[in-house]
Amino acid sequence: MRENYLEALKWYGKAADMGNAEAKYKIGKILWEEGKRYLQESWEQGNADAGTFIKENLRCIEENDDCEYLVFKSPKPFSICSKKLWDGIIEYSLDKVNWHEWSGESITADTIYMRGCRNSVITGAELGELSSFSRPWHFKTNDRLICRGNIETLLDYKLCVSGEHPPMKEGCYRSMFKGCTSLSEAPSLPATKLTDLCYYAMFEGCTSLKEAPSLPATELADSCYKSMFKGCTSLSEAPSLPATELAVSGYESMFEGCTSLSEAPSLPATELATYCYQLMFEGCTSLSEAPSLPATELVSCCYCAMFKGCTSLKEAPSLPATELYLACYCGMFEGCTSLSEAPSLPATKLVPSCYSAMFRGCTSLSEAPSLPATELVDFCYSSMFEGCTSLLEAPSLPATKLASECYSRMFEGCTSLKDAPSLPTRNLAAFCYTSMFKGCNSLKGKPNLPRDCFL
Repeated sequence: MRENYLEALKWYGKAADMGNAEAKYKIGKILWEEGKRYLQESWEQGNADAGTFIKENLRCIEENDDCEYLVFKSPKPFSICSKKLWDGIIEYSLDKVNWHEWSGESITADTIYMRGCRNSVITGAELGELSSFSRPWHFKTNDRLICRGNIETLLDYKLCVSGEHPPMKEGCYRSMFKGCTSLSEAPSLPATKLTDLCYYAMFEGCTSLKEAPSLPATELADSCYKSMFKGCTSLSEAPSLPATELAVSGYESMFEGCTSLSEAPSLPATELATYCYQLMFEGCTSLSEAPSLPATELVSCCYCAMFKGCTSLKEAPSLPATELYLACYCGMFEGCTSLSEAPSLPATKLVPSCYSAMFRGCTSLSEAPSLPATELVDFCYSSMFEGCTSLLEAPSLPATKLASECYSRMFEGCTSLKDAPSLPTRNLAAFCYTSMFKGCNSLKGKPNLPRDCFL
């Protein structure tokens, strides 16, 4: 059989060289089909160059030529089952010819094709079900799993074929692949109009996923990308995030725990929303450089714990805002043990918990930023430099009006701090200096307090 194939190539090749159009067609078709097969097999065997070539040159390869379905594929037979939460019809096929309606029962094969009709939600968790353990789409395999194609074909493949985007309901793909540790390739997510919670926790815990799908939407919805790639420990590159106007919790915890992520995406947004960047990169221990943050108008909790635990982060982004909001910078760089320099903090009017724990545990930080505010609020500087063991000098603290726990634990555990700043006010507030210099073993003397201080 192999000899016949090579002989056919030989004769078709000769005829093609002589200008025969039919021979050119025959040999081109043979090489095209065989080439796709070899490229596909090479990719499935782990050849990254083959995968790159396919993505760049073959938009719809052999098993998805018409882009009418989603394909799940593994080198060995695997099973898929789910709680039925979609609101239309989903069909599956093992050969792209015979299609059967699927109600979530277990299917076993090495290749499974799926498509949907009249769906507006596929959801991986019922709305209102906040349990972190929910995972209705369950994949059982001992090998890596590929999911390839347009995810929207599960909603309505006929609309996709006609070039339309099927509309989504709230929570459309929520938690769909959550905990699927074998998933090595994700489907495309071409939607440009998002809904609340639509991709929430969609790939959370997918520890084999190395590359994220493109996210082209420029208008976000509340919690649309929240926890989307949380715990994807193999993810090394983030998708582009072009939105300039954010939504509540839009990027919250999006890359939390992505320990292989070495570069953050550009964040061009200038209009923020509550919790928009909260915990976005927490625990991204390979992240060495922070993206620029151009917004000058903040909102409550917008940057809260954004880079918490980013132990490789060496430089902080500029923070130009002069008007602060509740807990806006709370814990922003907590545990960034490689951060040696703090950004300038120009605001003079503070809000509760605005700088609380902002640099806590930044053991390489040797110099603190200037803190010019003269009127403090509750918890504003609480634990701000706690555990900064390399901090040699405290900033000047000119405030004359204090508030509850405003300085509590501010320098606790700063074992290299030798001199305490002057504390000029005589009018104290509840617990304002609680544990302020606790554990500062190198402190030469007590801070200079005015006589007759009173509460």
